[in-house]
Amino acid sequence: MKTHADQTAGEIVLLEDDPTLRELLTETLESHPVHSFENGKAVLEWFENHPAHHVTLVISDYDIPGLTGVETMMKIRAFAPRLKFILMSGNLSGDIKKLVHQNHLDGCLHKPFALSELEQIVETALGPLKTFA
Repeated sequence: MKTHADQTAGEIVLLEDDPTLRELLTETLESHPVHSFENGKAVLEWFENHPAHHVTLVISDYDIPGLTGVETMMKIRAFAPRLKFILMSGNLSGDIKKLVHQNHLDGCLHKPFALSELEQIVETALGPLKTFA
């Protein structure tokens, strides 16, 4: 797990099994505290010792080892129903789009995506990214 705890409130949890992409996404979101994980089991274990009310947004790849991103989201929503969720996937089939709609996700990114798309969808979910001088 890598943590960037910078200058704003509203922590982000990132689930991505590709270590290179996980690092790139974490760096892109560095104006927020970001906790990154490679699978759903690791993030669920982390939540056992970290207050969910500190987290504002979960961004998850759909196809991660073990639980899918949506299955992980459903488990997190059982104890943190107000968290916002964004799903990433390289295959936005009709079934995945249906899951996004049925589970009231706050956004979906089709891989590959531009980092500006990530920033825009996060800003839509959380409000403007803030930096302090």
